[in-house]
Amino acid sequence: FGYKSDENNVYVVQNDDLRICYLGDLAKPLSEKVVSDLENIDVVIVSCDLMETKQVVE
Repeated sequence: FGYKSDENNVYVVQNDDLRICYLGDLAKPLSEKVVSDLENIDVVIVSCDLMETKQVVE
């Protein structure tokens, strides 16, 4: 609680054919390499608060 990081936290979990990506505490836009590494994701979970929701949706 109450900390700010200048790093992004991105986790991918795979079970058989299901790939789940958790995007938490995104401090900056994802790089093109990270975006390309996240191809074929079945489920994306995004952590956000009310102030960040508009930015995530856009």
